[in-house]
Amino acid sequence: MVAKGLSKQPLDAISQRIASLGFNCVRLTWAVGMVVTDAGKVTVRQALQNLKLTDDIVGFGDKNPSLLDVPRVDAFVTWNMGKSKDNAYLGAEAVHEGNPNLLVILSGLNYDLDLSFIKDRPVSLSFSNKLVYGLHWSSWSGAIWDRGDPAVCDEVTGGRMNDGGCLMDKGFPLILSEFGMDQRNTNPRDNKYIGCTLRWLHDKDVDWAVWGLQGSYYFREGVAGTDEVFGVLSYDWSDVRNNKFMDSVKSIMPPRTDNITFLTSDLRLYVFCA
Repeated sequence: MVAKGLSKQPLDAISQRIASLGFNCVRLTWAVGMVVTDAGKVTVRQALQNLKLTDDIVGFGDKNPSLLDVPRVDAFVTWNMGKSKDNAYLGAEAVHEGNPNLLVILSGLNYDLDLSFIKDRPVSLSFSNKLVYGLHWSSWSGAIWDRGDPAVCDEVTGGRMNDGGCLMDKGFPLILSEFGMDQRNTNPRDNKYIGCTLRWLHDKDVDWAVWGLQGSYYFREGVAGTDEVFGVLSYDWSDVRNNKFMDSVKSIMPPRTDNITFLTSDLRLYVFCA
């Protein structure tokens, strides 16, 4: 549970790459257990040794030696997604208590695919004017992309509006906090989905985050050195994996001038998590 890519490239190089691509924010999510248990006290080296990731230890020593022997909670961590709206409300209050100047992003159920419960149970918190809703949209999120019907996009975006996009119509700020595609460009379903998603983001002038930056993982599902085919960066984190995809994403980076953006300063978020 260590931020990805640090055995492949120096941290400064990764940060500069993100900025050079035009993004202005990183969403680095984290695991609750790293904070509330002793798991965070384990150093990066110890965590990698426990998984017998010798090559990554060598890579850290070469690319980011100053991080190798610090507690991994300090090197920062990974992600933890739940399914309980009550826990989410408690988390929102905890963030507010820790820093009342931060925006609080409240995610939906079913791995953030569904915010429709807000219609029947409005959020009740001790603060206002700083709550932002987050929604995910994937090519498998209820789409029938194999159909040749050109109306599929309108049908699917209508479903997204029912799942949470309708909150914008009520004046609530919304971020599409994850969208992305197989960067190998071999999946016709993904190709249809991404065009539809980009059109919706442009038309609604929604702030967004791409899944994901990471080109590879230290260890995932029992396998060391797993490739991330949805990752914008290449396996070794040295270059963009699919320039055509990035060109499409860059086309929606500038905020529309004919709409009022929902946030006080326009965010263009980039997902950096695993």
